[in-house]
Amino acid sequence: MPVRRGAAAALFVLLGVLGAPARQAAAVCTAAEVMAGCGGACTASCTASACTISRTATVTPPTPGATCTFDFGTRDVTLQSGGFVGGSNTFEIRAHKLTLNTGGRLTAAGGNSAPGGVIILTLGTGGFVVNSGADPVSVVGVPGGSINVNSDGDVTISKAITAEGGTSTTAGGSIGITAGRRAPDASLVASGNITLLGGTSGGLSAAAITSGSGLGGNISLTAYGASGSGKIDLENALDVRGGTNGGGSISIDSDGDTILGQSPKAIFLDADGFGDAGSGGSIDVLAGGKIDGSAGKTGPISALGHSAAITGDPGGAGGAITLEAENGVVNIGGASAGGTLSADGAGGSCGGSVSITQDAPDTAAVTIAVPVTVTGPGTSGS
Repeated sequence: MPVRRGAAAALFVLLGVLGAPARQAAAVCTAAEVMAGCGGACTASCTASACTISRTATVTPPTPGATCTFDFGTRDVTLQSGGFVGGSNTFEIRAHKLTLNTGGRLTAAGGNSAPGGVIILTLGTGGFVVNSGADPVSVVGVPGGSINVNSDGDVTISKAITAEGGTSTTAGGSIGITAGRRAPDASLVASGNITLLGGTSGGLSAAAITSGSGLGGNISLTAYGASGSGKIDLENALDVRGGTNGGGSISIDSDGDTILGQSPKAIFLDADGFGDAGSGGSIDVLAGGKIDGSAGKTGPISALGHSAAITGDPGGAGGAITLEAENGVVNIGGASAGGTLSADGAGGSCGGSVSITQDAPDTAAVTIAVPVTVTGPGTSGS
């Protein structure tokens, strides 16, 4: 939950700002600086309950390597034609709700010359919304950085979030999104859902450049909730494709239902290895309720190994795909729309594995109406 600073903490921050080395007027590291207008270099319209930021604030810690914390307390924060640009730095935003509207910016990107940074979002029951008109959320870098969303409410994403590796030799980063919250004793504190929407400019990617050697990154989605909540609905792509070092990992875990729909892109859940004999990665889906498609259709789920550049090299092995529903059906359809479950190895390598489990067989069914392939002339897949 967002934390409201006490008077002592506010005094400490103020003294820290006064005693810090001089920075550019646009350089900020606290919510107080942003709400005051960044010394005239950014625009923020704030009340006790809401704050709209309409110019870009440059995240600059007073000392290298320090973490900037923008604590807006219980306010709903909207980024509209502005936002936060962090370079390779680490920063956290705390608020009741965070919305990225048209032109909203949220980046900690190093591009192809510096590491990706770290963005941490700690949000209340208002949740996290990225609308289709926002700029892509980016922690692209050498290697890719990480974005961690911890929201007590719903998360709805309609524009791309990218943690890709910036060069052909660097790994993808990580994207972690949690909606709802459990206490350390596993008791439920807050309920939330995750919905991934958007067109071809949407989706989540922690991929490496597939023609190079980089390892694919990691994407983790978790939804906690009471009955009727804790759901994940995916209608766009998750991409952790890698190069020679292989595909990355996708983990999807919901207390409620998980809907594996269709992406507007050619890929859906993709952990393929590419490059020179890259092996497939892993895709793991665990639902407390059911696993189903959208209107009966699911896009391609793939963890393929890739061929080798050298004749005689067997190439990359297939990866692992696991689907498990604890209290509902498993229904994967959509073959006519390109749906598959594929963990094939390269021409001379081992096939991977596809595991499908329904934990309540007396009350629910498993229906797989797409091709399932784990081929490889090496050790047989399963």
